Amino acid sequence: MSLTTSAHPTLLFYIPESSEAIRDIEFYINNEDGKKVGKVFIAPPKNTPGIISVSLPKIPQNELEVGKTYTWYFNFSCAGTGIRKTRPIEVSGTIQRVSRTPQLERKIADGDPYIWLDAIASVFQQRLENPEDVEAVERWQNLLQYIGEEGLAKQPILGAASIAE
Repeated sequence: MSLTTSAHPTLLFYIPESSEAIRDIEFYINNEDGKKVGKVFIAPPKNTPGIISVSLPKIPQNELEVGKTYTWYFNFSCAGTGIRKTRPIEVSGTIQRVSRTPQLERKIADGDPYIWLDAIASVFQQRLENPEDVEAVERWQNLLQYIGEEGLAKQPILGAASIAE
């Protein structure tokens, strides 16, 4: 389970396919009862492969409550043939919102993996805004190494996902 201090957390996803191969992308979060908290359809990124950030719109019904556990889902369908066309590629995980404290804020800013989602989203944004920031690059590499995905550190950062109309 990943922890966040955000009512509207940002999650990151690596898109390994070329944008031409992706038919549609969907992201949603369910509460503990299985009810959707929020759902968005995402326009396939133009430049792929790479890493995108995804957030639900910042409206009250999409807000995560402190102390509750949620399950997020990210899936996309390919425009190819065979099983990849008929079966979406899906990843999921659990997330829990915790109270924000000054100590957690410092950990997030330093890229500490304890509050994983906030730390990686913060460093992602730093890298997006200033790709040459050596400290941000190092924090990015350390966070990805922490989860055994150091190979993703070399992948392009594409930015925030565009919500499909």
